[in-house]
Order: sequence, then C-alpha cells, then structure tokens
Amino acid sequence: MKKSIFILMLISSRVWAQETYHVEKAFHLEIDPIAYALKGYSLHAIYQVNKLSFDAGIFGIEPPEGFTGNKGFREKMNGAGIKAHYHFSGIKGWFTGISAGYSNMDIKHKASGATDKGKAVGIGADVGYRFFFWKNQMGKPTGLYLMPWVSVGYDVYQEKIDIVEKEYKQQPVTFFPTVHIGYRFK
Repeated sequence: MKKSIFILMLISSRVWAQETYHVEKAFHLEIDPIAYALKGYSLHAIYQVNKLSFDAGIFGIEPPEGFTGNKGFREKMNGAGIKAHYHFSGIKGWFTGISAGYSNMDIKHKASGATDKGKAVGIGADVGYRFFFWKNQMGKPTGLYLMPWVSVGYDVYQEKIDIVEKEYKQQPVTFFPTVHIGYRFK
C-alpha cells in the first residue's frame, strides 16, 4: 500500500511539474556595427532557451594601424566563433559566459610590402548587458536591442606570423570590448 501511494505521488508530481514548467525559447540575430566601421562584417545567430543562449557567428575586420600594438602593418582578420551565455534575468539584463573562436590573419608590412598569413584558436570569458527597446503584448522584451559586452580571451594556438623586415608581435591575451545590435524574434 505504501509503495502504491509513493508511486502515485511520484507520478502526480511529474505531471504537475510538466504543467507548470514553461520553456521560453527564442531566436535572435545580431551584428557588430564596430566591425562594419572597421571595413569588415559581422553576423551572429543566437538560440536562447530560458536563461541560456547559444551563439554562432562570423566576423571580419581591418583594425586601424597600431590597434593591436603593431605599427607599420596592415592587418585583416576574419573568422568564426561560438558562445554560450547565462542571462541572469532571462531575456534582458546582465549575462556572462564563455566563447571560442577561430581566426585567419592576413598581415602586410606597409614599408616593404612583405606579407604573411596566420591562424589562431582562442577561448574567452564574456560579460555584458542586453537593453531592449520594446515589449510584446505579454510585457516581455522583444524586437530590437542593444548589447554592450566585453571578452577577455586567450589564444590556445597561434600560427606564427613571420615577416623578416620587421617583427610582428602576436599577443596571446586579448581584450575585446564591443556593442552588438540585435533583434529577438518572438
């Protein structure tokens, strides 16, 4: 008898939990306007389930001379990355997470014209804040948003860039502040 009551209670609690647990899912698209200002591009597709979001993106930039600490060089970078973030309040507000990326670098010494290419694989820790401009009929943030964030990364692999005329210094630690503009579909 006790066993039957226990099984009945267990089944009841599972049914009750299924009825009251709501899964919030959404799809987002984001761009990084700073990448476009730096003669590049950026596009990210994000899938969010409750407080977790998963991002896959591509990017390309041509930073201004000396931006990475190397004067006298033209630098072009492009690549792809993935991120997983935890959003403390769900849809809007503070978030933190991890990221990993792969990048190709095309480096040219301006004075000599010498070039070389390299690759890097990095991991990072991210933190940021997501601001929404509108709410839907149920009062939940939706539509256009602004998302300032920063990442501190470490290149676990770097293919050495070798330009004989002048040393090109590759930094294994990166600091990347930016702002994304996004749209939440739901």
